[in-house]
Amino acid sequence: MTEYKLLEKQVGITGHYLQFSGVGGIIKQFPEDFIVNEITPSGKILTTGMEIGDDIGGMYVHFTLWKRGFDTNSALKRICNICGHNEKDFGYAGLKDAQAVTFQRISVWAGQKDCLERINLPDLKVINPIRQKFGIAIGDLIGNHFQVKIRNIQRKADDLELNSFCSDAEMNGFLNYYGLQRFGSKRPILHKFGQYLLQEKYSLAIDLYLGASSEFENENITKIRQMYNEEESLEEIFELFPFAYSFERKMLSGLMKGSSKERIIKSFPMYFLRLAISAYQSFIFNKILSNLHSQGYQILSKMKIPIIGYSTDISKLPLEIKALLQDFLTEDDLTLRSFSHQIKKLSSKGTERAAITKPSRIKMLADYSEDDSIQVHFSLSKGSYGTMFLREIMKNELF
Repeated sequence: MTEYKLLEKQVGITGHYLQFSGVGGIIKQFPEDFIVNEITPSGKILTTGMEIGDDIGGMYVHFTLWKRGFDTNSALKRICNICGHNEKDFGYAGLKDAQAVTFQRISVWAGQKDCLERINLPDLKVINPIRQKFGIAIGDLIGNHFQVKIRNIQRKADDLELNSFCSDAEMNGFLNYYGLQRFGSKRPILHKFGQYLLQEKYSLAIDLYLGASSEFENENITKIRQMYNEEESLEEIFELFPFAYSFERKMLSGLMKGSSKERIIKSFPMYFLRLAISAYQSFIFNKILSNLHSQGYQILSKMKIPIIGYSTDISKLPLEIKALLQDFLTEDDLTLRSFSHQIKKLSSKGTERAAITKPSRIKMLADYSEDDSIQVHFSLSKGSYGTMFLREIMKNELF
């Protein structure tokens, strides 16, 4: 089993759905190999950035954010530093991959339009800032369009086979897993951190975040985490962590000041804490889906699986899902009441998600003349992960 498969297994991702031998290869060798364009509520694919519309006035500034090589929240922090905005005033329809080039819509309350118009950096650009009357909220999109280059192909499928795969994928779809980036692509621990938040075990949450290591992390960072596990000087560990590891440094700073573990956790941005709890819910979804698929469950294509929350009605679930859900919650020492958190903004009502999702606009173009690559274009509905479709094409998990 490859190291990447081991990482996927840690977050409940196993098995494949489509009958395709796989071509191998790697993705995301360069950010330009993975381009993500948001699809607006009106169905337009953001390509130039001008698709967001016209200036109609209002207290919000909307713009297209083009970024390369880092995540949405890091990009917004950078904009805050340049224009003096408050992070809480930004709105977006969804988070975009860090290891990619992405186009997405952003809104900001009482935004400094003149300042935003001047942001044109090599890895971050603000395109077409306009005034609008309402902000952008999570889910305010149809989906995303992907343009991906798979390099170092290990098996050369011909055009007939690739076209057949495209038809099969559009007709039958693929397993709608939450991808690794939901949990931490190099160190998938966010779901475990979220579990500790739900259990209100804040000390364990901090120890996990500071001390858990991964083979995919930088060797020097692994050594620093080991120092924490061996209870070496907090001051020395703090100095060794690079500034980019701001959450680790924030935790260490709180520990050095003698703050309680609960107070340290509550000082973190609410979006991060909500993301951690959402990662745990995603983990349970993945495990249920994986179990149903491995058991040969026949109606996956027509069913939805619960995203567990305090309002989930377990009594109305199919027996197979009910049994799995109860087992997983018991194993993690949680109940439905755990999702009604003492911090109200961390409470989660729960919802549901399709077990199978179908891509559209699929095009595959092979180029075996120079770098043995395949260019893949496709669209997915909101919430679905492009990497989970690509693993059906590659089937070697060498991301």
